[in-house]
Amino acid sequence: MREKQRTKNVSLSAIHSYTPAHLLLSSKTDTWDGLMLNAYQYPAFIGWRSVPSTSYHALSFAVTGQRKGHYALNGTRSRCNEINRHRCIILPSSQSISWDWRPIDNNPEAPVSLATYLSPTLLQEAALKTLDVNPDQIELRASINFQDEFIGALLNELKNELEHGTPYGKIFGDTAAQLLALHLLRKYCTIRYQLPNYSKKLPRQALRKVISRIHDELSNDIRLSELASESGLSRYHFARLFKISTGLSPHQYIVKCRMEKAKTLLRCTNWTMYEIAIKSGYKNQSHFAKLFKEFVGVTPTQFREKI
Repeated sequence: MREKQRTKNVSLSAIHSYTPAHLLLSSKTDTWDGLMLNAYQYPAFIGWRSVPSTSYHALSFAVTGQRKGHYALNGTRSRCNEINRHRCIILPSSQSISWDWRPIDNNPEAPVSLATYLSPTLLQEAALKTLDVNPDQIELRASINFQDEFIGALLNELKNELEHGTPYGKIFGDTAAQLLALHLLRKYCTIRYQLPNYSKKLPRQALRKVISRIHDELSNDIRLSELASESGLSRYHFARLFKISTGLSPHQYIVKCRMEKAKTLLRCTNWTMYEIAIKSGYKNQSHFAKLFKEFVGVTPTQFREKI
């Protein structure tokens, strides 16, 4: 018997308790601004289940597993569909989903999916700031079992960042959230607009303030929203104009500055590698060493030995 459809939104912190799966990984609600990622492992068979809506847009990417079943949105009539590996689902905010499924093949692998929750505010901000349209005119479409390599790649990168302790800091997730919002706006909304072509650079005074803020905060997490506020622009506009002005995205520029700071500390101090990693903005020493070699060509120890 089908469960009664819930009509009230539940909180993101509670959504996993309604999901009939084992929670493998979660960014929780305070890791990135307006974005949360959960990795789930599902059983091969699932009887009819309902997952309530949230106030966030939900995207799901099937990493493994192929299954066939019935799906219904907001208690509407169900339809038969397949969910294959590397396929996506988009569920707009305040919409619930119900389903049952069974594996397609005889030796099924455990279905693993990445579920991402995106604040509608980010989509509204993208519509207003980048397209100069009323956000109320933009509506995200629900869609099941479609392929989108960009979404799959972005969610996998977020998972990798989360597994490695977010070595790039919060700015990586903040930037990814902006990219995801813009991608949804361009491809999966009911009204499409051509993006304007921005060719201007950041004003010199604004660029100086942002760069000064970056150097002052290199040892700490640096949020994209904080840098954007220094320039008085939306996060998306700021990221675009910053790259035009410097040739690097904000998080690439931060990594470059952190590597330069690390080289200075290696030359001028006798600090341990752990201390230098911390002062350079990295809590994970092994990741710092790997990133340093990638950018400089040698490990931190080898760099110090050559001085």
